[in-house]
Amino acid sequence: MADPDRRRSREGVVAVKIRVNLIKDPMFASFSTDGNVSVDGGTLHIPPGTLRLIDLGDVLEPGVTYRLGCRIDQLGDWTGPEAHSPVWMHPDDWVPSIDLWENGDGISSGTITTGERKPFQIELRSYGDGVEVSDLILERMDTFDPSVPFFHGDTMPLDA
Repeated sequence: MADPDRRRSREGVVAVKIRVNLIKDPMFASFSTDGNVSVDGGTLHIPPGTLRLIDLGDVLEPGVTYRLGCRIDQLGDWTGPEAHSPVWMHPDDWVPSIDLWENGDGISSGTITTGERKPFQIELRSYGDGVEVSDLILERMDTFDPSVPFFHGDTMPLDA
């Protein structure tokens, strides 16, 4: 059976989809670890009541659909009126926005499309007994392939 990621062009050259992670530091290597925030092997541990921001700049092209995904482990009780989604992506005016919750199978994801070029950010928030986030990826849906196993950001260069 032919590999769906490989297509033959008119010149006979095989083209391969390249998944590019638009998150500059998906392993959190340069992340601030003050306030009991810690990083262990690419997993960000955020204590309760803590907020961390990731500035994306204006990397999203208007009219293109993107997929935001990550592993989320919400620790403790996240019920109650003060508990909100642990992962948000949005511009300053919050239009459009996407939020991700732990979904039980390890990886949470959603899609977003913007109508104009503007700066976006990702908010990582913690409630309950904290949250752990890893394998953060932001990629174009036209290069996403669910048959390719989820892999760490260091194997998907930003400049690919």
